[in-house]
Amino acid sequence: MGFLTLPYQGETRMSRLSRNDGTEKIGMDLHRKAEEILRNRFLGKGDKAIRNKVCPLRDAIERNVKPGMTLHLTFTGSRWPTAAVYEIFRQFQNSRANFSIASLTVSGPLMILVHGDMVSRVITSYCGDSYHTIRPNPVYQRAFRDGKIVFENWSVLTFVLRLMAGAMKIGFVPTNSLMGSTMAVDNTDSLKVIEDPFESGRELPVLKPLVPDLSIAHALASDEEGNAIFFPPYAENLYGAMASRSGTILTVEKILPPETIKRYSYLVKLPSQYVVSVCEVPFGAHPGGVSNLAVQEVEGYMEDYEFFDNLHRVAKEPEQLDKWIAEWVLGCDNHDQYLKKLGSEKILYLKGRLRQDSWMLESKELMAGIDLESDYTSLEMAIIAASRRLADLIKDKGYSTILAGAGLANLASSLAYYRLVDKGRPVDLMVEMGLYGYTPRPFDPAILNFRNHPTCKMLADVHWIMGILMGGRNNSCIGCIGAAEIDRFGNINSTQTDVYIGGSGGANDIVSCSREVLSLAIQSANRFVERVSYVTSPGLKVNTLVSTLGIYEKEYTSGEFVLKGFFPDKRFSSDEENIRHIKENCG
Repeated sequence: MGFLTLPYQGETRMSRLSRNDGTEKIGMDLHRKAEEILRNRFLGKGDKAIRNKVCPLRDAIERNVKPGMTLHLTFTGSRWPTAAVYEIFRQFQNSRANFSIASLTVSGPLMILVHGDMVSRVITSYCGDSYHTIRPNPVYQRAFRDGKIVFENWSVLTFVLRLMAGAMKIGFVPTNSLMGSTMAVDNTDSLKVIEDPFESGRELPVLKPLVPDLSIAHALASDEEGNAIFFPPYAENLYGAMASRSGTILTVEKILPPETIKRYSYLVKLPSQYVVSVCEVPFGAHPGGVSNLAVQEVEGYMEDYEFFDNLHRVAKEPEQLDKWIAEWVLGCDNHDQYLKKLGSEKILYLKGRLRQDSWMLESKELMAGIDLESDYTSLEMAIIAASRRLADLIKDKGYSTILAGAGLANLASSLAYYRLVDKGRPVDLMVEMGLYGYTPRPFDPAILNFRNHPTCKMLADVHWIMGILMGGRNNSCIGCIGAAEIDRFGNINSTQTDVYIGGSGGANDIVSCSREVLSLAIQSANRFVERVSYVTSPGLKVNTLVSTLGIYEKEYTSGEFVLKGFFPDKRFSSDEENIRHIKENCG
């Protein structure tokens, strides 16, 4: 018998009901019930199965952070999860926590963990100060000198690739960076060189995944479950948070309802499955900042440059740093007290500086303090000369992008950009952390200046900028980087001599992957050396060197730099005296 059977003859049959026997009312009730179910289930009112992970920051740290952990401090959306770092210090003060700190850059307030003897290993691409310019940090230099911690140095891109491999749960990931550098020699436990299985005879560096025990990230906003909004540029992205064995402690500027988070789903970069705790901590990145050009429900804020400068000054003397920690960290039982100490005037000031027109308001005051009649300095001459040479190389060789390093290189790249676009020659500036096609704002030399974000053609991350747009198959990029120490072959050291300098940052990736590199450096006998003691960035593609004394080009037969021009010094009366002075400043 088939699936649908008819009643036998003689059985009671369903009768045809009239419109007046209540069937119409029943039908209407069923429709209303169906509509109610549809509304509840499909119009955003069905999010009942939510795991609320909100807790005080103190509880999140106490429950999840354990001695001996590898803690990954996320550099995405904001530079540091500062409030969490302060709370870790409060809970682990006077103890040998033996943390390994993995962070794309170890700078700013992270120094207090090293100063407090809580760290035995640092895994990073750069360990120093970042504002207003790149410079060594006294805390890390003392730790290096005393042998208190191990510095595991990587480049920006290779650090990110290792986290990505950890998140993807793959055995290794290839790279085009690090070959010929001291990092490749020092990190053989996590880097191997194999023969490319698809291109005979080609050596291919491969990297071991980096899998932290716990990540800590600061986001713009999330819901109670931990679906988190991060505003670009994304720097290292959220690979580390997705790779961590024990998940992520998430601090946020503001907790928003799930329906609001869904409205900004295109900005959600970390799903709740990776989050173990959610802590609402406004201004939780300070003295770092949080950029925001889209989410109306949350306010962003600029970096606090004055706070950075003061922290750098007190870091020079351990006793002064102890006093600073006693005042700003231990003297505040929690983050609310920290904000009260910071003060509403400073908070409103930093929020106001994020306005897109704030640079125009400040420019009048800054211009008034500039003496336009004074003579140029040797540093200014070098920046101008480097920008001219960079612009010429771009025109002559058809490059379409500039990857700007920090400090002097950033200023030279910005001037080269304006020099070219003013003459109708298009070129796009890029910054390793995710800025593409930006127009540099004046009066702020910080390479990650938030005021540049609204001018970008695209906001991306390290992987896109360094791995593809600068180093990919179709790149047409020239790099411009600085050098703490450089030799006649163009090998650059920005990591260590007998003191700790800072690290590669993106420099090794730039010299490894771009088409060509111009380096800009202050010249002295201890900086211009016969051979660098540590190869951060091999010199094969470093073809031009502009110093504070002159311009060098590499001879292709010898592979060595040759002086092609010099900047006359008013102290000397002849070219011979100028050249003698330049030779005396070559080691």
